[in-house]
Amino acid sequence: MADILFHELENRAEAWHVAKFGTARPFAGKTYAKLLEEVGELGEAIMCGDPDSVEHEIGDVLHVLMHLARIGYGPGRLLVPALQAIERCEARLQAPGQRGEG
Repeated sequence: MADILFHELENRAEAWHVAKFGTARPFAGKTYAKLLEEVGELGEAIMCGDPDSVEHEIGDVLHVLMHLARIGYGPGRLLVPALQAIERCEARLQAPGQRGEG
């Protein structure tokens, strides 16, 4: 199911990128700069304590991350390390004396 969802997101991200820039290939430097901008906006929303703004900014961050994932990687392929990171956190939670942080 996750691969289907990411495939749909990847297709939509590519269509958006073509419409905006005339190419399906994101530019790594500009996309990274946009990610930093969006993460900054997310931080501001979190500091303001506005749940609607936080939700909006998380969506913007995920949108930019989708474009970064398309640079040399398939977004679906990147779910594997994300799931592995979650599993590591879960394992830490189960270890005696650990809080699962990190």
